[in-house]
Amino acid sequence: MRLRMQRYVPHAGRAAGACLILFLAVSAGTGCKKKVQMPAPPPAGVSVLNPIEREVVDWDEFTGRLEANHIQKVQARVSGMLEKADFDEGSIVQAGQVLFRLDRRPFDAAYKEALGGLESAQAQLALAEVEFKRLAELRGSQSVSGTEYETQRERVAQGRAAITKAQGALDATKNNLDWSEVKAEIAGKVEKINVKSGNYVIGGSNDATVLTWVTSTNPIYCNIDADERAILKYQRLAQANKRVSARDAHIPAFLALSDEQTFNRQGYIDFVSNRMNPNTGTMLARAIFDNKDGFLKDGMFARVRVPGTGAYKAILIPGEAIGSDQAQKFVFVVDDQGVAHPRPVKLGADFDGFRVVSSGLSTEDRVIVNGLMKVRPGAKVNAQAVPWPDRPMHVAPNISPEAATTANATTAPTPTTAPTTRPLTNAAAPEPSSSKAEAAASPGGAQEGGAR
Repeated sequence: MRLRMQRYVPHAGRAAGACLILFLAVSAGTGCKKKVQMPAPPPAGVSVLNPIEREVVDWDEFTGRLEANHIQKVQARVSGMLEKADFDEGSIVQAGQVLFRLDRRPFDAAYKEALGGLESAQAQLALAEVEFKRLAELRGSQSVSGTEYETQRERVAQGRAAITKAQGALDATKNNLDWSEVKAEIAGKVEKINVKSGNYVIGGSNDATVLTWVTSTNPIYCNIDADERAILKYQRLAQANKRVSARDAHIPAFLALSDEQTFNRQGYIDFVSNRMNPNTGTMLARAIFDNKDGFLKDGMFARVRVPGTGAYKAILIPGEAIGSDQAQKFVFVVDDQGVAHPRPVKLGADFDGFRVVSSGLSTEDRVIVNGLMKVRPGAKVNAQAVPWPDRPMHVAPNISPEAATTANATTAPTPTTAPTTRPLTNAAAPEPSSSKAEAAASPGGAQEGGAR
C-alpha cells in the first residue's frame, strides 16, 4: 500500500513571500516621513551666592562627665534619737535649712545644768571679791596677815577661772542643743532619707550615721581628659603667642549633652591639672557652666568644645552647596555665560553647617546652593543671586593673648557675650575699629573666631 504524502512546503513559501512584500512596503512608507525635533528644555533655575572670607578659630572637642561642685554628706554632730525629717525627698533645699531633728530633751537638760554651774561660779566669785576687798581695807591697819590676804586673792582668781570653765561647758551644751537640728550646709537637691524616725543616730565621729546627701546644682563642673597631643599643641600655640593659655585666663568652653547637636551652653575652663596621668596619657581639665534651671545633672555624659587654634582667614560656603562623587567633594560654579561647571574643593572645619573651603574657590565665584539635582555639568542654568542663609553661625571668640588681656578674660563669660553671629557678605561687612584692627594684626588676633 502506498501512502499519499501531502505537500505543504510550496504553500509555506508563498506565505513567507507575501509577508516579505508587506514588510518592504511598510518600511518604504515609513522612511518617507520626516523626523520630529523635540524642543530643548529651558535652563534649570538655581540659586547662587558668593563665598565669604572670615577670620575663624577651629574647635577641639572632648568628652567628659558632669560633676556637682559640692556634695554634702549629711551627718549629725551629736548622737541621739531621730524625731523627724523636715523635708521632702528629692526636693531643693537651701543652705541653713533644717533637715532632721533629734530629741532635744537630753541636750536641753544638759544646757540647763551647765547654765546653773555658771551661775554658781559667778556667785562664788562675787563672794570672794567682797571678802578680798574687805581684807584689802584692813591690811593697812596691820589687823590682817599677809598670808590671809594672798590666800583670798587666789580664791578670787580661782573663782574667775571657774567662771571661764563654766562658760565653756555652757557653750558646749548650747552647741549640742543647736546641733540637735541637722541643717543643710549648701543649697541643692536632697536625696532620699537613709534613717527613719525613732532610730538612734550616731554623730560626731568617723562612724557617724549618714542621714542623706545634698548635691549642689549651680554651677556645675564638667571634667574632661585632654590627650597629650592636644596639650602639646596648646602649649606651642601659647609659646607662639597665638593662643592664650588656660593657666593665664579663662578659655571659653561650650557644652552639648548626649542628645544635643548644638553647643548652646557657655562656660569656661577654670582648672587644668599640673601633671599627666601616666596610666591614660591624659591631663585633667575642668570646665564650669551655669545651671540655674538644674537641667544638668551630676554624672551626665557631655561633649565640650574649646577653641583649639589661633585665628586664621578662611573661605566659607553653606554646607548645602557641597556635592559628593565618591570621596571627592565638589561644588557647581556658574560662569559669566550662565554655564554650570563642577569644581573640586578641599574642605576644612564645619561651623554649624557652614564649611571652610581650604582650596578650590574664591570670593568671586558664584556657587550654586539650591537646585543641585537639576544641574548637569556644562549645561546652562538660570542663576538667581540670593543672600546668605539667615541662621546663626557659632564661632569661637578671639583668644589671642592681647585680646584676653584687653577683655579681662579672667571673668566668666556671660550669655550676652556668647559668640553667636550671622555671617556678613563682603559688601555688608563693617569696617573694623582700631582696637579690632590691632587685635587682628597681632599674632593670632581676630575680629571673630570660628568653630570646628
